[in-house]
Amino acid sequence: MDCKRCPGCSCIKPLTEYYRNAGRRQGVETYCKECTKQRAREHSRLRTSYSGWLRRRRRYGIDIETYDRMLAEQGGGCAICGATSPGRRANTGRVSERFHVDHDHQTGVVRGLLCHQCNMVLGFVDDDIK
Repeated sequence: MDCKRCPGCSCIKPLTEYYRNAGRRQGVETYCKECTKQRAREHSRLRTSYSGWLRRRRRYGIDIETYDRMLAEQGGGCAICGATSPGRRANTGRVSERFHVDHDHQTGVVRGLLCHQCNMVLGFVDDDIK
C-alpha cells in the first residue's frame, strides 16, 4: 500500500487519505483530507475577516486601528446603549464579531460604533438620531 507524509499533521497516511489530483507527482494532493479541510476553513475565516476590513475602509474610510480607537473612546461599547457585546443578528442568530459602523446616509460621516440592536433601531426610525 502506498503511503505519504502530510506536511500539515506530519502523519504518514495511505494515499486514500488524500484528495486525488492527477497533476501532482503521486496523483494526490500535498495535504491529507483532514488538513486540507482545516486549511480551507482557516483560509475562509481569514478571507472573510480581511474582506470585511477592506469593505469598511472603502465605505467609511476607517481601518482596524481607527475602529479600535473609536471603540476605546466609546468606553468599549455601543455609542448609544453602552453594551459591550455587539449583539445577535436576527437573521442568523449568531453573535456579531464587530460593532456596526454608524454613519449618516446623506453625508457619509461616521458617527460611532453601534451594537446590532441599536443599529436596527436607527434603521427603523429612518436614521433620525433624535
